[in-house]
Amino acid sequence: MTVKLGSGRLTAYGKRMVAHAMYSKGTSFLGAAALLHRQGSYESVVLHLMCQGIEIILKALLLVSNHDKYAPQLTALGHNLEKLAWISTEESFPNSRRSKGRSGGQA
Repeated sequence: MTVKLGSGRLTAYGKRMVAHAMYSKGTSFLGAAALLHRQGSYESVVLHLMCQGIEIILKALLLVSNHDKYAPQLTALGHNLEKLAWISTEESFPNSRRSKGRSGGQA
């Protein structure tokens, strides 16, 4: 038996909910890192959780800014926090000094 519901495409509301859920998950990873740090846990575990939280939050911000553009790119962006930070900054602040510098514009 096959069940098919709707077109398989997210509505604008659904896209916001996906981004919100990812952002919430990212903040939970950061919260877990803070808790373990206070308890004296292994530094490598704390740092891993922090990186995972930052990655998920940056990806959520990209989805908020342009879900249709960035959703297909999330897997390819992988765990590269530097690249995610650059893209998120450029997407969120297109007229920033940093964005202009990378694109060859005047600072």
